[in-house]
Amino acid sequence: MQKKLLAIVMSVTLLVMMAPGVSAMTTEELMAQIAALQAQLTALQAQLNIASPSPSPVVGSFDTNLYYGLRGDNVVALQNFLIGKGHLAAGMNTGWFGPLTKAAVMAYQTAKSITPVAGYFGPLTRAAANADGGVVPTVSPTVSPTVSPTVTPVTGVVGVSLASDNPVSGTLISDDTTGVMQNAAPVLKITVTNGNSTEVKVNTLKLTRSGFAADADVNNLYLYDGSVKIAEMNSVSSKVFTFNSSAGLFAIPANSSKTVLVGVNIAINVASAKTFTFGIASAADVVLSAGTVSGTFPINGNQMTTALVSDLGYISLSSTTTFPATIDPSSTSQELWRFTTTATWMISNT
Repeated sequence: MQKKLLAIVMSVTLLVMMAPGVSAMTTEELMAQIAALQAQLTALQAQLNIASPSPSPVVGSFDTNLYYGLRGDNVVALQNFLIGKGHLAAGMNTGWFGPLTKAAVMAYQTAKSITPVAGYFGPLTRAAANADGGVVPTVSPTVSPTVSPTVTPVTGVVGVSLASDNPVSGTLISDDTTGVMQNAAPVLKITVTNGNSTEVKVNTLKLTRSGFAADADVNNLYLYDGSVKIAEMNSVSSKVFTFNSSAGLFAIPANSSKTVLVGVNIAINVASAKTFTFGIASAADVVLSAGTVSGTFPINGNQMTTALVSDLGYISLSSTTTFPATIDPSSTSQELWRFTTTATWMISNT
């Protein structure tokens, strides 16, 4: 079709410049021929437009969790949606989930009464967006020839952030009795989000201590998944407490997240008014089985302050029997272990 248009344009030029006897034509005759050719051009252009109609937008649904640091077409679709809802400025559909996109997601979550307002485009926010119209991809006119850029999807991105219910500032108790201590006092809570299509494990986690205290003031640090203890620290050096496991400290399922609590045991006879803050200094302090760590570092918990007491109650467990070395599988109600618990507490007369 384009070649035919070009041929007609060329014929107009030849008619004017090379046709024999053109000087003998009147002006009116020449203009009439030009008008006829222009009419043909208009008709052919209309046919071209009919043969190549503009594509219509296709409405779909958001089916992937999106969060700070991601790049790709899914992020562009989200940005187009937020622009359409007035939460993101026009032209900001760059394909990078940066601070402006996160703020726009938070604004949308606030408008839809979604909690927590964290800027994470997860299942609740996706459901609201899909009910609100879903994905409206950017439609570009067809250009011949068409050159499509190659887009490499970003995989294995794991986001680390401070949990919304991170422990508030509080008091860490130290007792002056050997073996008596406050157990696993909560000092930090983090959320690890796996944006990959496969499971990812955290093999190493390093926590940095700050505040007016010493490494020796910490008896132990623990990691908890809910109420289950999953790890305790392997080493400490120069304020850095390291957890490490080649098999993985904990795993985050594909396109999911896990919240991990850090608990501390303060050593005995630690003076009052010492201060502790635990955090992740940089992305390099989180080592994964696969993928790349993203987040806004450092990620720090709230400051905790010590108090030295002499009357912290405690419970002692003592074993009073030895379980058998072997058990008949057919036996029922077989005793395995018997123990005694003794509660001890101090009563003040003042």
